[in-house]
Amino acid sequence: MNDSKLERLFSKISKEKIPREKLEELRNYPDKNKLTDFLTQKLITFCKYSTEDELYDNDLEWGVIHTCEILGELKTEKAITPMIDLLSLIGDDYEIVLFSVAANALGKMGKIAFEPVYKKHKQNCDNLKDTSVWLSILAVLGVKDERVRQGIQQYMSIDSVEAINLMADYGDKSFLPIVEECVNRVARDLNDNQIDPFIEGARFEEPLVSTYIDTRESLVMLKEGMSMDHPDFDKKVEELDRKLLKYSDFKIYEKPTGKIIQFPTNHKIGRNEICPCGSGKKYKNCCGKK
Repeated sequence: MNDSKLERLFSKISKEKIPREKLEELRNYPDKNKLTDFLTQKLITFCKYSTEDELYDNDLEWGVIHTCEILGELKTEKAITPMIDLLSLIGDDYEIVLFSVAANALGKMGKIAFEPVYKKHKQNCDNLKDTSVWLSILAVLGVKDERVRQGIQQYMSIDSVEAINLMADYGDKSFLPIVEECVNRVARDLNDNQIDPFIEGARFEEPLVSTYIDTRESLVMLKEGMSMDHPDFDKKVEELDRKLLKYSDFKIYEKPTGKIIQFPTNHKIGRNEICPCGSGKKYKNCCGKK
């Protein structure tokens, strides 16, 4: 295969809906160095010729989405800086598919991405609120570093629920007392006010419910050392719910209906909310990263 073949393959994947075999054909290109050079250049080109106003009309966008997926899987070091540039270009918008895919791909890079991502994080430290995306990537790289731990701890003053999510992703069990205290406090408030978090629509009407859903999942992840994809995750969450809640009927566990959760039409899906597809997972860990 030659460069023109790579260009033809890239053209075929530059659509929202493509046959998976076309993507696999590109992913399995035999010369991995040539493939990563080619795809990395596509990232650079996309960043160079995109502006905020023109970004979403660019014909390259879906090709770049699939490009990020492949480069993340291959842990392509040369693509780290272009991916950071791409995320900076898009901005902190979790509803954009390209942003979610690029952030997820960068998070797969592991140790090789730590210092470049941390450098970007430090550049944003003057405005701590803008550092959440970089902290979220640092948290999943699998590198334990006191600088990251301190950054997550500091983020508690900006958004305590998001900080607890970061603690779970980071996996440092020294955070357990903080997470447990938050979950227990919210559970007490639900019980005191006799709020059932499983009643339909509760998470839209009661901020406490949204906080409980997020934090109790983070507690299970951190305490058990398991991801949301673990086969026992839902069982552990159920055990925690039954232990903490007094005013719930737990029909969500006892009588699963498979009913798809519908969001109000004017409701923007937050990345930490339950996914509307009915999977029971957070949006960021389900349809939000597709």
